[in-house]
Amino acid sequence: MTGLFVILFGVMPVIVLGLLAFVPLLAGLAMLFDQPGYGALLTLWATAGIVGSLTLMRASRDSFDENTSLGLLAGIAAAAPLAGMVLINWHFPSSLFVLYWTAGPIIVACGFLGKRLLP
Repeated sequence: MTGLFVILFGVMPVIVLGLLAFVPLLAGLAMLFDQPGYGALLTLWATAGIVGSLTLMRASRDSFDENTSLGLLAGIAAAAPLAGMVLINWHFPSSLFVLYWTAGPIIVACGFLGKRLLP
């Protein structure tokens, strides 16, 4: 049953977030020459999101290596501002849908970090 919850709340939303991360990646690369600070920030944020999504999908198949913890932390750091914006601007019925796509992968990644780091 745990595998079903990992797929439902972790893998499915992280696939969408990983695909959407290519938009800020392209925008950040385009902005690197005009506004280097914002361009580098967007590029770094999108790269962390892509790395985090790939690591969470790999961790869902119980494939852990020495970089799994760093990849999960990068994904949490990339998705945290999105979940934070939803929680700050909370409107009950409409915020639950967006919170599923942003906080679900964070919770699953924290679970995998706990499984990996705690004995």
